[in-house]
Amino acid sequence: MELLHPLLGAFIVVRRLSLIADALSHVTLAGIAFGLLLEKKTGAMLITPPFYAGLGFSIIGSVLVERLRRVYIAFQELAIPIILSGGVGLSVIFISMANGFNTDLYNYLFGSVSAVSRQDLYSIIIIAIIVCVVVFLLYKELFLLSFDEEQAVVTGIHAKRIHFIFIVLTALVIAASIRIVGVLLVSALMTLPVAASIRIAKGFKQTIIYAIIYGGSRSYYRTSSWILFRNTTRRNHCTVINFLIDWNHTD
Repeated sequence: MELLHPLLGAFIVVRRLSLIADALSHVTLAGIAFGLLLEKKTGAMLITPPFYAGLGFSIIGSVLVERLRRVYIAFQELAIPIILSGGVGLSVIFISMANGFNTDLYNYLFGSVSAVSRQDLYSIIIIAIIVCVVVFLLYKELFLLSFDEEQAVVTGIHAKRIHFIFIVLTALVIAASIRIVGVLLVSALMTLPVAASIRIAKGFKQTIIYAIIYGGSRSYYRTSSWILFRNTTRRNHCTVINFLIDWNHTD
């Protein structure tokens, strides 16, 4: 995940979709709460665990974001707060119907490595492989669409298809990350390393490399048993890096 967050985050920041991680993470939370609600009402483990319910909600949310961006062509940024508010609203409804929070839901909010099951781990590995392969194969198309969509369309790139693939990949990574880092920190892990690296990098590929280095430098916190402290420290680590880089550039 330390590789996937900055890898997709670089494209997200360039596309000015930095808040999409927040939107999709809350939609994913709604799916997880829905899965936990059904599990509680039926009194047994469902065929589709809450993790996959959240994954499905995240993909649906990503498709709706892309659809709304086409509807509001002149105000594409409106798609994100619309989906974000919808995700928050659904989360509140499902949580209230389940009579409040439980331990499982707290694990999804703040992240817990110890709560990741073997089945979840296999799913995360599969998602990581898919994302890396697709980004490698479509790097040129994603790069051109991120910086100059009109030029990309002129060269024959199918913009709608590539946008759809990218937004679904983002949804998959966010949904897979929530079990580990939590809903509240996914956005920070996708944007803060990129925000730090973009200040000193001399090109887009260099930005991705620096962002991955920043993200990887925090990986040792995963061995800590203090999950909440670890996650908060990881976010503050990147925030401090951003501050120091900005301070250096203003001198």
